[in-house]
Amino acid sequence: MRPSAVFRIEQINLSNVQWIPFGLAALHAYLDSGRKRDVRFAAGFVSLQALSSGHGAVFMGVAMLLFIGYRLLLGEPLRVVRRVRDLGVVGAVPLVLTILVFLPYRAVQHDVG
Repeated sequence: MRPSAVFRIEQINLSNVQWIPFGLAALHAYLDSGRKRDVRFAAGFVSLQALSSGHGAVFMGVAMLLFIGYRLLLGEPLRVVRRVRDLGVVGAVPLVLTILVFLPYRAVQHDVG
């Protein structure tokens, strides 16, 4: 670790990536087993990560997209309708609530420029 990195304590919030491994594990379990609860857990972990750190949410999204792309290259069927049905209302609620939290921030960013 560089000595200068130790003195950047004000940037400690950028290291909140604790939910990424859990989200990836839940997504991996869902794609292996097809259990609905695993994709719902993955959605919950995405929401927790987004609420913990916006930067971490971007990293998590990229990691999940790369993992899904990898599985598609291995021959995993896409089955979008089934995946959305498996997510259901229970899995969609945390994602919608997360979006609702970010709407005021987006409005302020648009107003301020």
